[in-house]
Amino acid sequence: MKFVYRVGAERIAFELEKDGNGFRAHIAGKIFSARALNRAGDELEFTVDNAVDRVYIAREGARRWVHWRGRTFVFEIDARGERSELHAQSDENILRAPMPAQVRAVLVKAGDAVEKTQLLILIEAMKMEIRILAPRAGRIAEMLVKPGDLVEREQVLVEIE
Repeated sequence: MKFVYRVGAERIAFELEKDGNGFRAHIAGKIFSARALNRAGDELEFTVDNAVDRVYIAREGARRWVHWRGRTFVFEIDARGERSELHAQSDENILRAPMPAQVRAVLVKAGDAVEKTQLLILIEAMKMEIRILAPRAGRIAEMLVKPGDLVEREQVLVEIE
């Protein structure tokens, strides 16, 4: 199975191939061994090169939101029924809600300096906590949500300058 995903403007291709009880993943010239361990509802526990990891998955039609290591990605299924693209719900300046959710915590305010991958907002959807991280270092230009807010998919949460 071949996939292409996008994080900001970067596009990366990867391929999964069956390997015994698991898969071999070819990503950016590297090969990883992966095996699913446990699936409970929207939570998937797996190993990558013998290290245990976990993702949370939400579905809406042909889209799959995957929350992994503090980032949320969206798988798109194209008209041929193949998984075709994965992208983070952010760009360099604007972070958007990856799915309908409730804001649980806002950890920065307008004017704050932030570092790349700094935790900015916690939202909750379908009993899973989703961490919204800064895609780059910068300054918070505008915080558009507060704790308790209900947000829609792709709603702008924060702007970074």
